[in-house]
Amino acid sequence: MIKISISLNLKKLKNWENLGAFLGMIGGIQFIIITIITMIIYPGGYSFWENYFSDLGRTVSVTNGQDNTTNYILFASTCTVAAICLVPFMLSLRTVFTEKKVCLYISTLGTFLGLAAAPFLSLLAILPPDILMEPHMFATRSFFLFCSCTIVVYSIAILFNEAYEKIYAYIGIAVSIYIMIHLLVLLYNVASQKFTVYIMIIWIIIQGFKLWKVLK
Repeated sequence: MIKISISLNLKKLKNWENLGAFLGMIGGIQFIIITIITMIIYPGGYSFWENYFSDLGRTVSVTNGQDNTTNYILFASTCTVAAICLVPFMLSLRTVFTEKKVCLYISTLGTFLGLAAAPFLSLLAILPPDILMEPHMFATRSFFLFCSCTIVVYSIAILFNEAYEKIYAYIGIAVSIYIMIHLLVLLYNVASQKFTVYIMIIWIIIQGFKLWKVLK
C-alpha cells in the first residue's frame, strides 16, 4: 500500500499545478526547519524572546561578536529557497480560481502580489542587517506588506470559491490583520516579528495542502 501511495504521488507531481502546490509546502517546511536549526547553533546562544529574526542573518553574532557566516549562509539559503518555491505555488494557486470572473480577477491580483513578495523574502536575508540595515529593513517591510496583501486578497477570493471551506478565508483575514498590526505597531517587538513570519509561512503550507487536495 505504501509503494502504491508513493507511486501515485510521484505521478501527480508530473502536473505543474500539483508540483506548484508541493513546492509551496516544501518551501515553507524547509524554512521552519532551517531557521530553527540556525537558532540552535547560533554563536553565543539565541533567544526567541530577545533576539530579532534578522539576527540569524548577521555576519557577526549579536550575542558574542563571533563569526556568523555559517548561519548567514543558512538563513540566506532557506529564505531564497522559500522565495523560489513561492513563485510556482502562487501561479498554481491561481488555477483553481478561474470558474467565476470575480474569482479570476481577484486571484490574478493576489498572485501578482505574491510574486512581488518573493524577491523581498530572499533579499531580506541576503542583505545582512549589520552591514546593510536600511536596504534590509526596506526588503523586510516590503515582504510583510506584499505578503499580507496577498493573503487578504486570496481570502476574499476563497469566499467566492465553492471548492474552499470558508474557514480558510477567515484564517487568512485574521493572519493579514495581525501582520498589519505588526507593521504599524509591533515592528520592533522581537516575539511578534517571529510570530508574524511563521504564521505567513504556515499560511502558505496550509494553502499548499488544500491546493493539493483540490487539484485533480
